[in-house]
Amino acid sequence: MTRNLWSAGLLSLLSLLPACSRVRVDTQFDPEANFSSYGSFAFLPEGGMKKHSAPLPRRLRAMKDPLFHAHIQEAVDETLSDKGFLRFRERKNADLLIGYRTVIKDQVDTVPPIYGVGWRGHVHMVRPGHVRWYKEGTLVVDVIDRRTKHLIWRGVGVGAMRDMRPGDDLRAAVKEILESFPPE
Repeated sequence: MTRNLWSAGLLSLLSLLPACSRVRVDTQFDPEANFSSYGSFAFLPEGGMKKHSAPLPRRLRAMKDPLFHAHIQEAVDETLSDKGFLRFRERKNADLLIGYRTVIKDQVDTVPPIYGVGWRGHVHMVRPGHVRWYKEGTLVVDVIDRRTKHLIWRGVGVGAMRDMRPGDDLRAAVKEILESFPPE
């Protein structure tokens, strides 16, 4: 019986591990781009998002939040400065333009019940199943060659959000996304 409870506990812990992962990151880049020729960057206004004439849906509200813009720009600035890039306030002087956008949506995670087999083969529920609602945030960071106006690198980070306040989690996500920039 103790062995079955231990096994059930281990299974329940393993089922939670994917939900606890920080940020899933995917990057793509233009293999023709000469990344060693770039040394400076500037931000596109409001992350490069065009002004919308119609009100944004509720799930896209984070894009208009000035705190998100400030935290994203600070984290990008800090990360790229650590890699030797200079930030220019004027876009016309920079080699690279940085654009970004965020999307926040509701997600559902279903954890099935866990059953154990007891004495004489009796099946009993060790832990009931449950549904967990959470917010998932997606952050896309684009790096554009200012002269050619072509996208040369894109990083996408997706992860569960603990709360809607920008802060250390958002900064850490930006750093994870830019970890592989510039590509070797």
